[in-house]
Amino acid sequence: MTRRGFLGAAAFSQAARKRPNLLLILADDMGFSDAGCYGSEIDTPHLDSLARGGLRFTQAYSTARCMPSRGSLMSGYHSQQSGMEQSAQAKPAKWVKFLPQYLAPQGYR
Repeated sequence: MTRRGFLGAAAFSQAARKRPNLLLILADDMGFSDAGCYGSEIDTPHLDSLARGGLRFTQAYSTARCMPSRGSLMSGYHSQQSGMEQSAQAKPAKWVKFLPQYLAPQGYR
């Protein structure tokens, strides 16, 4: 018995082969050059390995709190533009779409 929106194992496996895997890592409490791939004196072999085979952001901005940084990464807008500013009560602007809203219709979970 299948439910609406649920893919069987075979169908899911076939659909998954058509889409690339996506992995975003946001490391909190790190400065720009705290990972070895950006010149750190700190040994970060796992992050360096991931950076060698993927995309590295070189022009990003961070804040003292993680919510604005995450909002920026997931929306592509500065936190002030998207409404994801410093306050825990911040609500995103109605026109802002976040990465999961773009990926879900493409079959990502």
